Amino acid sequence: MEDAWRPARRPENTPQQAFATTVGERIVPVQGTPPDGIYASSTTTANRQFIKLVNVSGERVPVDLLLPSAEGTAACTTLCAPPDARNKLAADGTITEQVAPQRSNLDIRAGRLQVTLAPHSLLSLEIPLARDTPVPPMLWVPKTRAT
Repeated sequence: MEDAWRPARRPENTPQQAFATTVGERIVPVQGTPPDGIYASSTTTANRQFIKLVNVSGERVPVDLLLPSAEGTAACTTLCAPPDARNKLAADGTITEQVAPQRSNLDIRAGRLQVTLAPHSLLSLEIPLARDTPVPPMLWVPKTRAT
């Protein structure tokens, strides 16, 4: 039996937390046209860029971003689940999580970040920036959909 006082994570709160806890001081414009069903936001502080990518479609979508001021490894948090997925708290205190954030790291190579967005997903990125470098707009690189 799990701790009955620990609440089940509410799936609808996780995207709110992603947008509320990684807020930059300045908005970074997004140039180019994102693929259909993909939404993006980008903000920055003096040394970090925060990007959120949302895939509302039921398809995997490859994304290629040009981030000239970025360097190193991006911390990535992904939330992905079918639209009808739910987290449940049973009467005995057992928690079943169908929707939970997954954390990983993504390499940024030569100012480029390439990732495939899962269907019905939110990807939140925290990216280190090169010191004393202005942050140009984030640029979409057109790609075809994954199969």
